[in-house]
Amino acid sequence: MTSLASISGVVCFRRRLHGADEDRLEQLNRSLAEALAASGQGLVSSTRLRGRFALRMCVLNHTSGTLDVERVLDWFERDPLPPAAAEPPTLPLTYDRDPPIARQGRCAVHRMGHMTPDDPWLAAVWPFVRAELPPTPASVLEMGCGSLGGFVPALLDAGYQAVGVDPEAPDGPEYQRVEIEHYEPLHPVDCVVASLSLHHVAELDTALDQLQALLVPGGALVVVEWAWERFDQATAQWSFARLASPEPGAEPGWLHRHQERWAASGKLWDGYLRDWATEEGLHPGGAILRGLDARFDRRFHAESPYFFAELADTSEAEEQAAIDAGRIRAGGIRYAATRP
Repeated sequence: MTSLASISGVVCFRRRLHGADEDRLEQLNRSLAEALAASGQGLVSSTRLRGRFALRMCVLNHTSGTLDVERVLDWFERDPLPPAAAEPPTLPLTYDRDPPIARQGRCAVHRMGHMTPDDPWLAAVWPFVRAELPPTPASVLEMGCGSLGGFVPALLDAGYQAVGVDPEAPDGPEYQRVEIEHYEPLHPVDCVVASLSLHHVAELDTALDQLQALLVPGGALVVVEWAWERFDQATAQWSFARLASPEPGAEPGWLHRHQERWAASGKLWDGYLRDWATEEGLHPGGAILRGLDARFDRRFHAESPYFFAELADTSEAEEQAAIDAGRIRAGGIRYAATRP
């Protein structure tokens, strides 16, 4: 297992059973991950690095600390084996503390076991979102929570009445599987969180009008967005140079796809990016900000790092340092406002 000194990043590990082959180890560790989730002690996801199955964990809640991480690891060490995975008791169990697995995986652990797994982006943005929320137990709607639930699990953990709206939302009473433009709540909410959802809505003005209608007067709006128009060639090349090689059989990430498509297009980067954004119907970050300011009273706005979660061994702080040095442009938008 990698050192806990880097637990603010990502750690990959697995429970080892002496004499077991890879299929057996995978069965064992999948069973343990399910049992951990059922226990309420934490939540981990999994990855397959260099062809071998492993559990993966990162801290998404800023209130979690080393003791919380140790508690989860202690659970793995002491929890009895699921019957289907158990071996005769003569075979001792230990952690595989030196597997051929690097820090490339991504996962989630949370002290209450409810954080959405597999998204370091949420881990980085959550402190900003949390700081801009009204006091609990306010009602919060997340626009565009995605297929993993976005911030909804963290909001529920923090004591909010939360609901996530997305055409691909998970099953469950906390989610509504519908486009935000067509969502009809029973009553306005105290806060709306929109994370990376406005730049690709079909009609920006319609979506912003709906956001305004969803909020009570004086309600809070928290937006995290991407300004694609700032994704210039220098920023693209800086990002591409920090991409990890895709795992065998894994689908390339969006930055990998851009790197390949740009090379195949024969176009200058600015022309390639503009044509792609037009084809996808993306709204520029500047247009989003103008639309927000026309409807809400701005309380906060900042440009921020955007690409680090997709890069190998690159932190948010390292991307910010490159922005501050003028080597790349800030692609992220963080915005908070209230409804008049």
